[in-house]
Amino acid sequence: MNRLVALIGPMGSGKTAVGRELSALLGWPHRDTDAMVEERARASIAEIFKSKGEEVFRDLEHEALEEALSSPPAVISCGGGIVERDDNMALLTQCGHVVYLQAEPSELARRVGDDTRRPLLEKGDPEQVLHMLAARRHGRYTDAATFTVRTDDLSPALLAHTIRQRVHP
Repeated sequence: MNRLVALIGPMGSGKTAVGRELSALLGWPHRDTDAMVEERARASIAEIFKSKGEEVFRDLEHEALEEALSSPPAVISCGGGIVERDDNMALLTQCGHVVYLQAEPSELARRVGDDTRRPLLEKGDPEQVLHMLAARRHGRYTDAATFTVRTDDLSPALLAHTIRQRVHP
């Protein structure tokens, strides 16, 4: 059994919350690539975007994914844009299970609202931005995923149990 589970999906889909719950159920460490980037850079994602730009953030995100994958077992909560780079897509193939947490953009907007820690939402109306990101990334999420779970009306605990049954029956 492969002992790596990566959670992918758009911001607000529940990757961090579900990752924590799934980690506790499996007894595996939880690694969050966004938190790893912030720790390594000693700055928030918003600060990195503002001072160094998105490309530098994406480089740091790639390094975090490499590190997260380096020592199984682990549940890895990936940043929403991790699928935008081909090198990250290649790394995700190393995971035994890549789970796409999918939700409607209207639900994502309700969850993230006007969260100032999310620099991509500064580009306009959150729901419109989330629609645009969903249109751009959906195919990449489905290409990377071994299976998809809808998160719209489910709690992180219930989602973690559902995923656990699929990855560790």
